[in-house]
Amino acid sequence: MIQEEERAVMEPVSKAAIPVITILICACLCVFFLNTGILSLFYLAPLGYAVLVSGTVLPVFASVAVINALFSIVLNMVHQNVPVGMLTEILYFTVLFLCFSWVIDNVKYFQIRAVYRFMLAAVTGSLAFLGFIVGDSSNSGFNIMLMGMAEYSTSVIFSAVEYDPVRHSALLQILSPEKVVEVTRSVLFRGGALVGVIFLFFINRQISFIALSLIKKQRRTSGFVAFFAPPQTIWVLSCSLALILLTNLFRVEIIEVMAWNVFVVCVIIFLAQGAGILVYLLSQRSPVFRVAGNVLIIIMIFTPGINTLALAASIILGIIECWRPIRRIAVAAEK
Repeated sequence: MIQEEERAVMEPVSKAAIPVITILICACLCVFFLNTGILSLFYLAPLGYAVLVSGTVLPVFASVAVINALFSIVLNMVHQNVPVGMLTEILYFTVLFLCFSWVIDNVKYFQIRAVYRFMLAAVTGSLAFLGFIVGDSSNSGFNIMLMGMAEYSTSVIFSAVEYDPVRHSALLQILSPEKVVEVTRSVLFRGGALVGVIFLFFINRQISFIALSLIKKQRRTSGFVAFFAPPQTIWVLSCSLALILLTNLFRVEIIEVMAWNVFVVCVIIFLAQGAGILVYLLSQRSPVFRVAGNVLIIIMIFTPGINTLALAASIILGIIECWRPIRRIAVAAEK
């Protein structure tokens, strides 16, 4: 996931050598992916690749942000429809562009540990997303999409039990699109938005480095194996869990929301540490065993039910290393 004190694999380029054409092409690809349904999940990857290739953040970020804003304005003018939340949407994506650029940058401007940089960027992105939800009116943007998804999901559930009058009547009493939207918003505020942004940053970050290795033949020196959770993370996890239980008893919603988000951050850190242990253990085996292990992991990830158990096992493995350093002893011996 996040490399320990990751350094760029190439030397920073001089300002005169900044690849302007590459930056503009990547900026256009970024906006194109963002507005293309099937590719919208990967719209940050061209931005990450441009930062890696150019060795600079501000020109890449400014190019993507300006092109995205101009595209949104022109598109709405062509359709003669200026939505209420257009400016909020432009501001939200601008914040995401800036946060992801900082994640990709090789600690050039701020000497902050990679894991902290990644998490700070993800928290900022999730706050921007939650602000976008709150600032968006009920008749536009995200809320319309959310209500549409809620109506579709409830209609599917009701149609599945329409031949059972008892169950259908019971569901009518407890399930409605409005309640689905309310529960979804509650989950988003209690770490759901943070998980989404972390997943978005992680996937696009990995694709950026893969593209760099394929196009420029430049590779990273470390990966999951080099990631270690900060020593105090286990205590933060314990305190946040205790705070969640207490705030549920005393109904202090604001503190509960904050505690849930801190808890989610700690869980994701231990998930990354557990993944690092698995990658390390696989790296010590024969090539055939490594291939078989990776195939098995992929099957487990995409198998419903089993993937939940696999994630839980990885998190537990990451927590165990706080008391039994599985990799630290081996890595020290190798050095």
